[in-house]
Amino acid sequence: MRPTISETARRADLPRRTVQFWFDQEVISAGDVELVCMLRPFDAIHSPISVIKLLAVVFRDIVLGGQASDDEIELFGPLVLAARSGKPAFLLVQIVGSEDDPIVKVEAAYGMRDVGRLAISMSTREPVAPVVVVNLTEALAPRPARAAVRPAVSK
Repeated sequence: MRPTISETARRADLPRRTVQFWFDQEVISAGDVELVCMLRPFDAIHSPISVIKLLAVVFRDIVLGGQASDDEIELFGPLVLAARSGKPAFLLVQIVGSEDDPIVKVEAAYGMRDVGRLAISMSTREPVAPVVVVNLTEALAPRPARAAVRPAVSK
């Protein structure tokens, strides 16, 4: 059974209203916990919905088995396998261009040393665009559903 919007929000540690908005905008489907976890850093920096939609397509293709090219499979396939097995795996994402015509640049990193090196390289090439780090290990690792916090009832 697929998780509900509320359960997806709890698992991704996001407000339910944010996840509901993404669902209403057809960015995600109910139960897309992994995708929502990958999008979480972009909500934190208040990315516009047009960018969130574009990132959802990119992440579906290169991480979640969508329509990745052979080159993308070669580059990102081992990264996804590493993340799913609990090894450190990160995506570094930079959005360049305008809000109306964004271009997503993605790099794969295995460990914090790679993250630092690639972040410096990416920000040197495009100094005005922030580099966002997506922890794939955290996003793709199996996680149990967290119980909803209920207030204690005193008798």
